[in-house]
Amino acid sequence: MEYPENGPQNYDYVDSINIAHEEDSSSDKQLSFDPTKTRVARDSVSLDLLISRIRYDGLNLSPNFQRKTNLWSDPYQSRLIESLLIRIPIPAFYFAETEEDEWLVVDGVQRLTAFARFIMGEEELRKKLDLPKLKLRDLEFLKSLEGKTFNDLDPVYQRRILETQVTLFKIEPNTHQDVQYNIFKRINTGGLPLSRQEIRNALNAGATDLLNELADSDEFLKVTNHSYLGARGQDQECVLRFIAFTLSSYKEYNQNRGFHQFLNDTMDCINKMSEEDREKIKTKFKKAMLDAYEIFGGAAFRRADQGTYGGPIYRTLFEVWSVSLAQLSDGSDKISKLIEKKEDLTNEFRGLLMNREFSTAISAKNVNDVKIRFEKVEEFIRKILLAPNLPTQPNPWKNYTVGSVVTGKIINIAEYYGAYVELEKDITGFIHISHLEPKWTERVEDVVSVGDVHKLEVIDLDVNNRRIELSLKNVREELLH
Repeated sequence: MEYPENGPQNYDYVDSINIAHEEDSSSDKQLSFDPTKTRVARDSVSLDLLISRIRYDGLNLSPNFQRKTNLWSDPYQSRLIESLLIRIPIPAFYFAETEEDEWLVVDGVQRLTAFARFIMGEEELRKKLDLPKLKLRDLEFLKSLEGKTFNDLDPVYQRRILETQVTLFKIEPNTHQDVQYNIFKRINTGGLPLSRQEIRNALNAGATDLLNELADSDEFLKVTNHSYLGARGQDQECVLRFIAFTLSSYKEYNQNRGFHQFLNDTMDCINKMSEEDREKIKTKFKKAMLDAYEIFGGAAFRRADQGTYGGPIYRTLFEVWSVSLAQLSDGSDKISKLIEKKEDLTNEFRGLLMNREFSTAISAKNVNDVKIRFEKVEEFIRKILLAPNLPTQPNPWKNYTVGSVVTGKIINIAEYYGAYVELEKDITGFIHISHLEPKWTERVEDVVSVGDVHKLEVIDLDVNNRRIELSLKNVREELLH
């Protein structure tokens, strides 16, 4: 009986946020380390020893890099306990050992959570892990044990569980960091692997505290519109990218070293930073977040689709804009000028996003194209700052109101999703497939075609971000009545 580390039943806790995965798909640059210096110890211990370590803070079930505990259902955890009772072997555990002799769980957190919930007392379980006691249920073989807790079992069964020998591997604390990073990747090749940032967090606990603090800051949450809540370290990686290019100019970036190794090195730098330098980083970061929100609003760090900002946050755009704005904030009025010209800036930036070279540089397969994306944004900012102030033009988007009926021409169809509508020059709206006709349709082409002109109702409007949602269904229903 195998127990995949993520269990079969509950996947909505992770990767449910709409995230731009511009992580490069190529393999990391070859790491240069001496394989003879790999330090991973193998041991066989009793399950009682692991529970004892949880009790006395010698085993950390929830290090910063780990996903949540207790993701398996109670029946699934119960069958794991049943496996011990009928003497079915279970997979090995992997830990990273700290200098303080604490074991951080690399692989096995769900299994250990199940054991702790069943064996530990109710009061200590809630105090240590804030989890409820496990009662056995939906067993396959030992039906007579249904509903029982550990204390309800016969002593022979209790001893059998506590004396079960399990195999574990410990990555020793003196192992080179590059080796540790590689080991974490290799261990996490099945199920739901740790993300690169989760691995970095595992190896750099001190740096992770700073990343967590800034990722949880009001300024970051405001500009990202809470888009990264619960994500797999993407919020922390955004912060890390900012710090990396704040500490080291993009002009000094070594592409041969590899982008992800560059971020790994930055984690090490953060660990060695003084408290004063950390405070300076915090101030710069929070100011950059506020400036980005002043300029872009809810469209910050997002691409423009069909002329309208939207979709997920791109870490590459976060990196280049946050760092560029932070640099402009140093004793100049350039940020104020950009804010004054924010309408021109956001309009013009759509054009840069359509530039093939820039678009490629912020894409998934070209995460190393650091120099291109920074130079393009620097050039763009200079152009905006040098441009003369134009007389304020009336905003035609303000002519639209929710509930009004407008006329639009279908200009593009997104199959199985909806249709784009031109309302007037430079103003494009969108009809979702659910708002095409009173009855549900699976094909947009069955209802509208490119070139059709229709009466439409405005059902949602965001003037600042130039976004209009339309309904053909509402108008047709009105005609039917």
